[in-house]
Amino acid sequence: MKRFLGTIFALFVLVAADAQDIMRIEFKNKEVTEYYLEDIKDLWFRNSVPENLCIDFKDDDLVEFCVDDIDNITFTEAAPEVEGLPLPYTKSFASTLGDWKNYTTSGTGEWYINYNSAYATGYVGGQNKAGVFYLVSPLINLKGEAVQVTYNYILRYNRGNQNQQLLINENFDEKNPSVGWELLTQNHIEGSDWNTWAQQQFTIPNKYINKNVRFALRFECTSSASATWEVKDFSVKAVTEESLKTTLKADAHKRIEVPALTSNGLFVSNWTVEDGDSIMTYCYEFNKSQLHSNWVAYRFDRVTRQRNVSRTDAWADDPSLPSQYRIGTGTFSGYDRGHICPSADRLYSSDANKKTFYMSNMSPQLNSFNTGIWETMESAVRTKGQSATFADTLYVVKGGLVSSGQMLGYVNRTGGKRVAVPKYYFCAALQKKGNTYNAIGFFFEHRSYATNEKKLSLYTMSIDELEEKTGIDFFHNLPDDIETQVEKSYSATLWGVE
Repeated sequence: MKRFLGTIFALFVLVAADAQDIMRIEFKNKEVTEYYLEDIKDLWFRNSVPENLCIDFKDDDLVEFCVDDIDNITFTEAAPEVEGLPLPYTKSFASTLGDWKNYTTSGTGEWYINYNSAYATGYVGGQNKAGVFYLVSPLINLKGEAVQVTYNYILRYNRGNQNQQLLINENFDEKNPSVGWELLTQNHIEGSDWNTWAQQQFTIPNKYINKNVRFALRFECTSSASATWEVKDFSVKAVTEESLKTTLKADAHKRIEVPALTSNGLFVSNWTVEDGDSIMTYCYEFNKSQLHSNWVAYRFDRVTRQRNVSRTDAWADDPSLPSQYRIGTGTFSGYDRGHICPSADRLYSSDANKKTFYMSNMSPQLNSFNTGIWETMESAVRTKGQSATFADTLYVVKGGLVSSGQMLGYVNRTGGKRVAVPKYYFCAALQKKGNTYNAIGFFFEHRSYATNEKKLSLYTMSIDELEEKTGIDFFHNLPDDIETQVEKSYSATLWGVE
């Protein structure tokens, strides 16, 4: 063995010039380890009993193997890297699964073609059958500045959370088909009929750009509950970052948290770029005559619930607003500059937090109100929003009413401008956990509150009731059946405001 291993050094010198060559170590227990020679700095023996083979890597890592455990060492040429299919890539699933492959990792079941779509269900022969199965795409090369995925789907009879997922993997192993995946989305809305297709569209995380990847549609069902999921018209295309930002902003009004827009308002959305992805900080509808927002909407999700920075106090006018609607950064005489989207709700980046200090996000609030019942409500909503256990996504809409008869008056600004002072404030919150939705409304008069008036439960209501008081159509971008169900009642226990 010692003579055999002694030849390794000569072989190493001969083949190390080829950075694609691999050293393969086969052990007597049948295990195999492989290393790229381009990563190895040196090979040597440690004088011990028994002797150890030492591999010194260029990153200064060191591994050792007992010589007596080694059966054979060979040097092989690495297989050339396979290039994925180019963009744009489309698969209709109209008649065949084509180059997508089934992998069942638990129980029974698989994807198949039905109703001109890729079809998954655990309900077979009048019974629910447990199973987890993946429909895996061919290798696709995500070359471009940014990449967007779009597909249409119908989801019915869902009884569990996180059972329909789109995943991505750059190191897929057919022998271990459930390993190495990253979740892209599991936000699929259950429909009310078999004819209405919903659309899912989002951008791929920046770390996968210019990589070869596979996608997977993962479906899970149990013996007690099974949905049916149909998917068609799956497409992956390259887009420019500028066009992506334009599209995102143009479609911002379609987001679940955004109320129905009015004809007299100016819709504005503020964005930041986080790890290459465009993230909406918040959006609002600005009342041009009252120089005050009609509402501000935002969400807590896996990115925006993070707490990475502290308060910036970066007071500024929103550069997105035309100059005639900017009110300057000075304090409001007799009132606080009260945040609608709180600074503490946008701590995932410094840029995002700075945008919460735009004056278009401010409302003239009595100090006792701003630091009292309003702050109590903000803290309660924030606690729920920052909890991934409570919600996959928490959608929030807040504001003060500034229509005629709903104001305390005005505060004066330079240049003869006047900012409305709301008489009432509100908050609407919508929880999404898996495919389950729950909502709650809060409504407050703008005044000081006595100690015995500070229980939040005194000011909670259903979204239907809140809509009657505010005249705002909340969460109208939900499917009608879900919107109707979620807005008619609320659970104080669920929201912790008993």
